[in-house]
Amino acid sequence: MEIHLSKAFISEFESEVEKQYKKDKATVGAMRALLETFEKGDLHPRLLEGIEARLGSKISRPITPVRARRQTLASKVTEVCRDLPDRQWTAREMVSHLGEAGFPVGEKTVASVSGCLWKLARDGELEVVRRGAGNRPSVYRWKTR
Repeated sequence: MEIHLSKAFISEFESEVEKQYKKDKATVGAMRALLETFEKGDLHPRLLEGIEARLGSKISRPITPVRARRQTLASKVTEVCRDLPDRQWTAREMVSHLGEAGFPVGEKTVASVSGCLWKLARDGELEVVRRGAGNRPSVYRWKTR
């Protein structure tokens, strides 16, 4: 078997390798961005389900998520609800849990947490176990799919 090399062949081959390298580099960049979003807990559950369906397996959450910036109250409430899906929450119970976990809680936190829980329920992440009325608080639980 003879191999014929020419400058044109080598140049064309080099060009194709460079094109493939650029595509692969862009793919790795997209994967890094997706992983960073996933580690922050910002990946929407439906998107995660789609990725898992495509892969044919579950994606496990990292044991020690990397946080580039301070966590917001809303993201912490979401994280706690997601990590404890069988537990039912009122706003006061969530504030108590956050305080015990070392998350800074202030005087307006109950109202803020109540708003976070309501928004999660509105967006379909939480189910309302019992609607609040008067001095009886609403009770929420993570929606299992």
